[in-house]
Amino acid sequence: MIDGDELARLSARELLHYQELVRAYQALTALLAHEGPVALDQLAEQQERAEEATAALRTLQPLLAPHRLLADRVPEGVRSLWRSSAELAAEAAAANTALLTQADFRLTAALGRLGELQVGQRALAAYRGRRLGSSALIADRQA
Repeated sequence: MIDGDELARLSARELLHYQELVRAYQALTALLAHEGPVALDQLAEQQERAEEATAALRTLQPLLAPHRLLADRVPEGVRSLWRSSAELAAEAAAANTALLTQADFRLTAALGRLGELQVGQRALAAYRGRRLGSSALIADRQA
């Protein structure tokens, strides 16, 4: 069983990891929000930051979960950390939703541009095909 000091230390770490996760999601959303190309190195860096925070939270959950079931026996300072973590978890979920919305917007915009390029490419190919076909007919007639 974990003593009160260790429980407080683990709970404080949980809070820090939730703060880091929120900041990473917000940074990812900001990277996707601007027009133009996305800095892939920064995108990868922030994604790694979010993954590290998530992995750290996953390792803390089995340590903290049994104590949450007995919250009435946990010091108020720890319960306060848990409330703050719960608020940040909700903020992280909202930030993740905003990130997914922004990513979906970027994907939809990219697919729209790709569709426009494909239409233009087909039109150009058709134009070139007609021109080549006409030249071939002219060449055949001269022969």
